[in-house]
Amino acid sequence: MPQRAALNKSILSLLFVLVCCSIPTWTEASEGPCRKLFQAKKFGQAATCYQKLFDSVDPTTSSEDIRVLLKDRYLRQGAVALFQQAQAQTNPAQQSYILELAIKRLSLSLKEGYCKASRRCLSHKQRIAKLRQQIQYTDLIVTTRNDKTIILVEGYKYKQTRVQNFQEALRPGEYTLTLRTPGRKDRVKTLKVRGNRPVFVNVTPVQVKIVERRIIVAKKIPPLVLTGYIAGSLLVAAGAGLLIYGVVHQASLNARLQNPAENANFSDDDYFSGMQQGQTIAVIGSAATGLGVIALASGAIAHAVTRRKPQPPKLKKSVTMGVFGR
Repeated sequence: MPQRAALNKSILSLLFVLVCCSIPTWTEASEGPCRKLFQAKKFGQAATCYQKLFDSVDPTTSSEDIRVLLKDRYLRQGAVALFQQAQAQTNPAQQSYILELAIKRLSLSLKEGYCKASRRCLSHKQRIAKLRQQIQYTDLIVTTRNDKTIILVEGYKYKQTRVQNFQEALRPGEYTLTLRTPGRKDRVKTLKVRGNRPVFVNVTPVQVKIVERRIIVAKKIPPLVLTGYIAGSLLVAAGAGLLIYGVVHQASLNARLQNPAENANFSDDDYFSGMQQGQTIAVIGSAATGLGVIALASGAIAHAVTRRKPQPPKLKKSVTMGVFGR
């Protein structure tokens, strides 16, 4: 009996090895059509092909470990095909929708634990984060005062209904907002949802107003104001230097004229021409200094007018959608 049990165990081990060794060949054979579609850049058909392989995994193999491994593989390959299909789209709404399908396949692998067999759970999470960043989901929040109001939001491949309040992260695009209140006509408006710009819709009994979350920050110094500061400073510095030089030059001429040891060869013409030169330089320096002061003052006034103090984040009205029909 012990020998028979050992023989059965050896046979089972051999069968397991044979099955494992045959998996790569079986996988390559089953993925052949999908790979051909992918290489032909028929990414949508390739994604559908991998989805069919994923759905057919259970009846084609009996090993749980192998089933899990293949499921993760087909979900991952399908997500890659969807990503490539999205890159070829020119319509942003279609592109975002296809990227969302890729996220759903990777998320399914994470949720069911398929990625553990291939040790790709972390890689899936990183890819999902990048895809979500590329989509740029935006929060749409709709609030009403009537607890019987039905809120219907419809967009490209999207349709959701809520009662009284609505809050969802949506793909960027154009959406139709419909409000249905008992005893009133349906009120319909079109909303344009942009990436990473939350939209808040406050439904009053008469109208719907949309406000966007904005943060007001201090503005940088305008280039013209900055130029005035720089030019004014240079003019003041240069003018003061010229003014000082002219005054000192005139003072040195007077000192030389009064010193007999130095004015022996110093003629009246030299004295008067030197004094005229010093006076001219002093006048130019005074004018430059005055212009510099004016430039600085003008820059300070312009800066005070255009400057906006930093404010904390707050809600600011940006768009009024108008009055809904009663």
